[in-house]
Amino acid sequence: MNQINIIYSGEDYILIAPYEGLSASQTASRLRSDFFADIIAGWSDIAISYDPLLYDEAKIMAQITQCLSPPHDKVQTDEKQHILTANFTAADAPDILMASQFYDMSKDDFISHIQTSIFDVVMMGFQPGFAYLQNSNDLFQRPMTRLDNPRQHVPAGSIGFLGNRACIYANDGPGGWPIIGRISQSLVHLDIAENGQSPFLLKLGDEIIFSSVEIAT
Repeated sequence: MNQINIIYSGEDYILIAPYEGLSASQTASRLRSDFFADIIAGWSDIAISYDPLLYDEAKIMAQITQCLSPPHDKVQTDEKQHILTANFTAADAPDILMASQFYDMSKDDFISHIQTSIFDVVMMGFQPGFAYLQNSNDLFQRPMTRLDNPRQHVPAGSIGFLGNRACIYANDGPGGWPIIGRISQSLVHLDIAENGQSPFLLKLGDEIIFSSVEIAT
């Protein structure tokens, strides 16, 4: 059995590295136990909080080990794959030429590679419903940098891109990521929140494919 790599242990939480062969989000999706108060996956670690009045660290570590131990084929998760319509017009993708030139591609080739990539939702944060994505396409492993001058207004649905990492803005707001497109679907549905469901389309562990793109001429 693989060793659980503890990065830090506090009074009421433990920070661990992703389990061998898994991403942080995949590791977090397997940590299902009433012993855990909350689980937060970052880019490269997972924070697990608990009530120290109920459980000590040894008990929590035993639960973590049990959750991550094989076999995993019986673990039921609710991750989904979303096919999102992305538009790459000049208005929706103000930084797409900069991004395509950074990777020595034509704009059309860049968009084609975006379409054939699978993006994993690895973290939620910054704003409600804001999704951080990870892209495993080898062509985009060289990271881009954020904009020197962040925008004060980025429209909801905009796709931020830094190469192997990306994001989707669920709401209008400021942002410093280069914008390479914008999805047509809304990521926020407040009407279903009245029934106790999450109003956000995306969640940790979901997969995203950008499809049916519109290419600006």
